[in-house]
Amino acid sequence: MSNLDVEVIPVLSDNYVYLIHDSESGQCAVIDPPVVEPILAKLEEKGWDLTWILITHHHADHTGGV
Repeated sequence: MSNLDVEVIPVLSDNYVYLIHDSESGQCAVIDPPVVEPILAKLEEKGWDLTWILITHHHADHTGGV
């Protein structure tokens, strides 16, 4: 069984982005990224490589960081 690390990143004035990292496989997903800068900063801080971008719907505040 893998261990998942979850990082919650506040973005814009009222949203959150979630990074989910599988410590066993090294895969990392971001969910609904409205902007890219805080995500890249957190990935660099943690030493993680992004492998998946998951979008739950098409609003700009959930897709702008793609």
